[in-house]
Amino acid sequence: MKKTFFTLLIIASCSISSSYAQFKTYCEAEEWSKKTGTLIETKIITIGKFTDELETEFDIWVTKCKDIISDSVKSYLTVRRTLYNENKTRAKTDQNSIDADETDRLIESIKYLQTKVFQTSPETDNIKYTFTSRTGIRLSCSWNKNNKSWELTFFIPFETKDKTSKLLQFDMWLEKNLTDFQKLIEQAKEKM
Repeated sequence: MKKTFFTLLIIASCSISSSYAQFKTYCEAEEWSKKTGTLIETKIITIGKFTDELETEFDIWVTKCKDIISDSVKSYLTVRRTLYNENKTRAKTDQNSIDADETDRLIESIKYLQTKVFQTSPETDNIKYTFTSRTGIRLSCSWNKNNKSWELTFFIPFETKDKTSKLLQFDMWLEKNLTDFQKLIEQAKEKM
């Protein structure tokens, strides 16, 4: 019995880590900014932050990278999630980035959820909407039939310190958190 349980546990762990192995560590613009043999100018533009009901803090900023030699410019948005412990000191920080083209799709997805999904009350539990970036940032919305409400989940994948695997942190959000996030993403898009 124990052998079967541990075998299933190992299989489950492998399938979870392999599903996130497909995501890139860096967004395309961030990878481009790390290219060798050229001079890259990097500007970081702070957009803002918000805090959810569990006191988790979310910071948003835009990074603009310019190849001085070719005069090419690429931008990306970064979301940093900071957890605090009971002493109000920083306990854990995770971050990940989204390319400019995905920022547009993220904004469209949020607007769709707000205008078309949140006003509905489906008869079933099996409805879910998910936006996933190339780097694995995920915004998910699913119907909870028992509570008769939509549940929002925000995921940020991040690599372990030894870079051997990706882990996934998630936060349950209220509609207010999504609105705060949307405002910051729209401000960030203007700066890109």
